[in-house]
Amino acid sequence: QGAKTALLAYSGTAHLVVPLTDDPQVLEAYIASLDPSVMPVPGKDSIAALGLAEEMLADDATPGTILFLTDGIAAEDSAAFDRHSRESRDQVAVLAFGTDQGGPIPLGDGGFGEVSTLDREGLEAVEQESDAYVTMVTVDDTDVQRIHRQIASHLTAVQQEDAEGRWRDEGWWLVFPVMGMVLMWFRKGWVVQWEG
Repeated sequence: QGAKTALLAYSGTAHLVVPLTDDPQVLEAYIASLDPSVMPVPGKDSIAALGLAEEMLADDATPGTILFLTDGIAAEDSAAFDRHSRESRDQVAVLAFGTDQGGPIPLGDGGFGEVSTLDREGLEAVEQESDAYVTMVTVDDTDVQRIHRQIASHLTAVQQEDAEGRWRDEGWWLVFPVMGMVLMWFRKGWVVQWEG
């Protein structure tokens, strides 16, 4: 609620559909019009999508989440996700769709495209080699709740790290007032004598 969200679409190439916005109705309108047939190049270039998302979040001080809605990520792409997890404060989450048996992809014209199967092996490789959070789609809203909890816990953890880091980094300026007070103890006339 109140967070900015962008919408990217990718196949063999990655494209910005809606830039960061806090208006969910704008997103809903564009999501309804997305269709595999509008993509210029077939494929599943998750590295290009990850790179585009990283560019969008680079200028934002608040840590974000890159959520992939996909039937799989190639196992050989896991190195890019591992690099991302080591270099970025933005987390990656994956909501995986599909079954091992697969099924045809519905197209906007009412027909069906190629058969798509769940790439379980690739998703497990990404989850094991990086800090990506992977969960399967469910028939109820359990999947959405899991993703929401993961996003909230990540944001809380990063904010706590930032608060601790600021406390450690900004304490140095206290040295100057303390030094001034210590120097005043050495001035003549500042000695207190106690008499019993």
